[in-house]
Amino acid sequence: MEGLPVMWHAGDGVTLVAGDRAVDGFRIAAAMLLERLQSGIEVETLTPHRLVDGAWVPSVWPEEVQDTLRLVERLFAQQWYERQRGPLGDYCQQQGIDVSVPEYRVMETPEGETISACAYVEGTQTLIPDVDLVLVIRPDGSAQPHSFDEFRTSAGVSLQNARVSPQRWFRGV
Repeated sequence: MEGLPVMWHAGDGVTLVAGDRAVDGFRIAAAMLLERLQSGIEVETLTPHRLVDGAWVPSVWPEEVQDTLRLVERLFAQQWYERQRGPLGDYCQQQGIDVSVPEYRVMETPEGETISACAYVEGTQTLIPDVDLVLVIRPDGSAQPHSFDEFRTSAGVSLQNARVSPQRWFRGV
């Protein structure tokens, strides 16, 4: 092992360990986390923890792993959003709040970039996840993609922090 131990709680009783100077160890950890996420296994955290003075402290991923990590991060977020989606929708319904809780999707663009996306039906109250792309569906059936920043700018004050974790934004009618 190169350097100090780094570990990840990979869910389902599995802990991954590598050395903090072993980029290949981080690559293997990213690949294993990706495989677990794609299999539907609940992963607890993507944050590596490094052993420092007898205590585990949060650490960072090396720059060399960022391409793979982008997909892993989006699949991890998808897992958390989807875990929350049903209970959040049920809670809103019990409170008499008519709100849509859209699905968080992970996809690859034609250029090979991994992005997250959701759909928003114009004119509905919606709890929108923090995504890269929002597909706005208009009443006439047309659809227009917007980056999240473009969507947030066009929504203005009608888009408010819903104060839930993971982050969602409330878009009123």
